[in-house]
Amino acid sequence: MKKIVVAVDSFKGCLGSLEVADAIEAGIKAVHPRCEVVKVPVADGGEGTVQALVGATGGRMRALTVTGPLGRPVRAAYGILGPATANVAVNTTAATAANSPANAASANATAAVANAHATAADINSTANIANAHAATPDSPAATANSLAITANANSTAAAANANSTTAANAHATADINAAAANAAAHTAAGTAIIEMAAASGLPLVPPGERNPMETTTRGTGELIADALARGCRRILLGIGGSATNDAGAGMLQALGYRFFDAAGAELGRGGKILERIARVDAAGANPLLRETEFRVACDVDNPFHGPRGAAHVYGPQKGADPQMVAALDRGLARFAGVIRAHTGRDIAAAPGAGAAGGLGGALLAFLDARLQPGIALVLETLRFDELLAGASLVITGEGRMDAQTAMGKAPQGVAAAAARCGVPVIALAGGVEDAAAINRLGIAGVFSIMPRPMSLQDAMAPGTAAKNIRVLVTQLFQTLAATRS
Repeated sequence: MKKIVVAVDSFKGCLGSLEVADAIEAGIKAVHPRCEVVKVPVADGGEGTVQALVGATGGRMRALTVTGPLGRPVRAAYGILGPATANVAVNTTAATAANSPANAASANATAAVANAHATAADINSTANIANAHAATPDSPAATANSLAITANANSTAAAANANSTTAANAHATADINAAAANAAAHTAAGTAIIEMAAASGLPLVPPGERNPMETTTRGTGELIADALARGCRRILLGIGGSATNDAGAGMLQALGYRFFDAAGAELGRGGKILERIARVDAAGANPLLRETEFRVACDVDNPFHGPRGAAHVYGPQKGADPQMVAALDRGLARFAGVIRAHTGRDIAAAPGAGAAGGLGGALLAFLDARLQPGIALVLETLRFDELLAGASLVITGEGRMDAQTAMGKAPQGVAAAAARCGVPVIALAGGVEDAAAINRLGIAGVFSIMPRPMSLQDAMAPGTAAKNIRVLVTQLFQTLAATRS
């Protein structure tokens, strides 16, 4: 095989997407050392999406203090994407050098240029944010480890590329200049990737303090404002895991909007204000919003209010009792009317408007956002269809694959994209259930990495899981090679 695309989600609680891809690559290279392996970390728009896209594009993380759901300061982070072609260049360098030693210097120099403008900042900012996340409850330890690994990987790639650049000949200089121009033309440096849960997520609120009448999305708006101030004019936003039911009012307040009641008094924060909103003042809205594109990863279709709306479906898990749910739903219905009067848009029944406690509706109405399935947004951002050109096989996977995989999970999206391009797909997972249902997604074969019975603790040890992946992939490709000999 000449080219294999590895597009895997993380094995949550065990290995990050890049670590899984590295183990798969090692297994492939054990059998086909000259094969071009393109590693593409993916996610479905939920946890891990920021890290996957930042890692895949050679981007960087930024941390800052924002307003948490309860109005108290919290540390939160978001990603700024790098040149979308950077990691592809790094991943394919080895194959280029092996096939044509004379081109090795220029190929590595090209990869170095693609990463050059971001790598130094990435190492420092990624390491810093790993430390910041590790110190706060809004991020699991796995995130800190994943980001620290990314920093090390970037540092190693930078050192290797720097050595290659030194060895490049005069022809390589021309290659460098061309690559720099190409990277500048295709950069995604003006794109931010934000998970609202980092600033406004349920894990940030202790169980005894959960009350969607009080919680606010203001911190999410502060992350957006920071990204705008740093030149980002394309915002990718994941809206899962919220602690809020304020219909995005807090986010809008952070972006300069103001809300008033019928008596002209300015309103504060939380879902409790929704029943009282009579007027929206957009005079102070951040002017940069008008030139910014918002794309939202949203995998639910709940309307803004009503029996399937934000309050009734998601309010109880955020701490709302039956009386709160009723009040919040009335507030959402009232706010929908105010939105219609202010913007001319009726978002009451819009699919996804009820996502994240009505945040989806605010994004639609005030920021002209486009809501789409998370994995579709991720693959589009990575220009995944382009990466499939010339591929013989795609390998996807995640920690567990079963019938739920068909409900917007990353492997489903990868398989659908590969099918459009006529590339066969196989999948790996820690656990596999209902393989036939997975096959119906267009995945030719799905394989558990487990070589023998073992405890969950042993199976999820990162070293064990990486070894199991590497061994399984080696065995699969040895079998394929034997059938062709």
